Amino acid sequence: GGRTLVGGKIHVIKVGTSSLLTNDEVGGQKVSLSNISRLVELIASLRTSGDHVVLVSSGAVGMGCLKLG
Repeated sequence: GGRTLVGGKIHVIKVGTSSLLTNDEVGGQKVSLSNISRLVELIASLRTSGDHVVLVSSGAVGMGCLKLG
């Protein structure tokens, strides 16, 4: 069964590949830890204030391609 959301706003955050990756020194790409950190801080702040967050990541494909080489 599902859960009922009570109180707070619902925020839908879409995160794409360009938000998760950054260019490295040799022209490739690497994970942008600073962007991921900011995203985590934003979500934590919204949750602390009682809001709900739905995270939609179209960046999973880009992250997977980076891992596979």
